[in-house]
Amino acid sequence: MSQAPLSPRYMTRFRCIAERCEDTCCAGWRVPMSEARLRHLQQTVAGTPDAARVEQLVQLNPFPINPKEHALISLQENGDCSFLDPDRLCSLQRRHGETVLADPCFTFPRAFTYWGERLEVAASLACPEIARLALLSEDALELVPAPPEQQARAETGRRFDAELAADAEVLRTAVLQLFRRREYPFASRLVLLAHLGAHIEADFKALEDLQGEARAQARKQLEEKLRHFETPEVLEPLHRDFQAMPEPDVPNASLFTSVLKARTEHTRSARYETFVRKVLAAYEGAANGESEDPRALWLAYVQRCAKMDQAYGSRLDQYFTHHALNHWTRAVVTRMPGTLVGAFRYILRVAVLRWVLMSHPEVVALCSGTPPPLEKAQPTLDAIAVECFQLMAKQVEQASDFLALANELAGSGGEETLGGSIMFARLCDLGRPVA
Repeated sequence: MSQAPLSPRYMTRFRCIAERCEDTCCAGWRVPMSEARLRHLQQTVAGTPDAARVEQLVQLNPFPINPKEHALISLQENGDCSFLDPDRLCSLQRRHGETVLADPCFTFPRAFTYWGERLEVAASLACPEIARLALLSEDALELVPAPPEQQARAETGRRFDAELAADAEVLRTAVLQLFRRREYPFASRLVLLAHLGAHIEADFKALEDLQGEARAQARKQLEEKLRHFETPEVLEPLHRDFQAMPEPDVPNASLFTSVLKARTEHTRSARYETFVRKVLAAYEGAANGESEDPRALWLAYVQRCAKMDQAYGSRLDQYFTHHALNHWTRAVVTRMPGTLVGAFRYILRVAVLRWVLMSHPEVVALCSGTPPPLEKAQPTLDAIAVECFQLMAKQVEQASDFLALANELAGSGGEETLGGSIMFARLCDLGRPVA
């Protein structure tokens, strides 16, 4: 018997705001169509002026990876979909209804996953409205019954068999519980995530070679191991050791700047390029024009982190906690690249994201003197967070070049990967006194 579909609470509040959105999901992405969807589109527009446009602008894909990529919708020179009209709306949907949309266009920003027989509906922070709903409401990431209207075309989602789903659920539950432990600073939770990944790496991988009762028994033993990991006797020493680490010795931010700059070479998004320019300019001007020496720039950045955490720590914690909960709610943990490497890749993502947030020009402005109280600064702070988290989700986090960099830096697991995870987590915890 299938279980009732679930979703984070923010999905119950989501409605596309269309032309009022500050971004558009109709730009920057290659849009595939299945053969069935293309045939339906062609039949629907037959005999209308759009028939010739569809014939010209939807091209058969010469190298389809799967049946869902039978054809591709062409993009304009600026990266916009060829069917996007001057009002920033889909001209095909406007004239022929939403049934003509390709599956990615219809479902975005929703992500469907079948965990065995159970459907879950979450969404990507690459949508500005989802970013607002997910980051800014305290209860946004509570799992609740999924609204029926958000389940349309759920059959296009990812499916995982019952055994793999049960394995992944054990790990996912532990990770989500870990990120809800807000008595620990967020950076400490990142370190705990890395240690958790290292702690159960071999046990989790071993599950795939087992079947039936043997697999179920091994899964129970893994659950017990995870429950022990979650005890204060395990977590507290790891947290204290991390808190006692000295601040990094003026690390070079070139890795972070290169990540942002690299994406400008592969995206045609004017909004992203403008965003990158202002973030880089704010970082490079952080020493008040006195010096472009990396040491001075980094010191100004660390001081800014300290000011922001002291003034707005609880709000910043909510943004990053919700980012983590949304990521690990959606993530289906499989055997590759491994639990520790998976933790490293997420921690690197957060380190880049925090650097971007703390280098935003409006954050620099907030820190130019004594930061105003949270009740006065929160609207500005929330808007900054939505812009940073959404653009990084859309333009960077899932980009092939960024994922390749993350894999290269992660290595193959073991002490080197754990050490790298801790180092990047420490970069998310700058400016505090050493315990």
